Amino acid sequence: MKRIRVTAAVVRRNGYILLARRSASQSRALMWEFPGGKVEEGENDRGCLVRELREELGIETRIGELVGVFPCTYPDISIELAVYNAEVLEGEPHPREHHELAWVTIDNLLEYKLADADVPAAELLYTETRK
Repeated sequence: MKRIRVTAAVVRRNGYILLARRSASQSRALMWEFPGGKVEEGENDRGCLVRELREELGIETRIGELVGVFPCTYPDISIELAVYNAEVLEGEPHPREHHELAWVTIDNLLEYKLADADVPAAELLYTETRK
């Protein structure tokens, strides 16, 4: 089974977190996720995330601290999802590759049909706000 490393960003604004909905033509079609993408050869996590957010959303970002690393095995692929906090420095997010974007509150985060890999990160974020 193919194994890959994937990065994702928790982008926050005014108490909301950005989610992206996968397009109908992608694997895990129309599921919600934290935006990001596959780490390419010779790329580190932060560099990958800056590139992916630029390509997918048209924004420039600063990548912050690591939220966590979450392994997930799908029937067709095994991934290691590295989730980081990210700050938008320039631009307004627009769905270039995704079906749509949504700004959601932490209280509503788990109500979205998230891709399996993103669920543990969402649960962690939700739990941390309850402490």
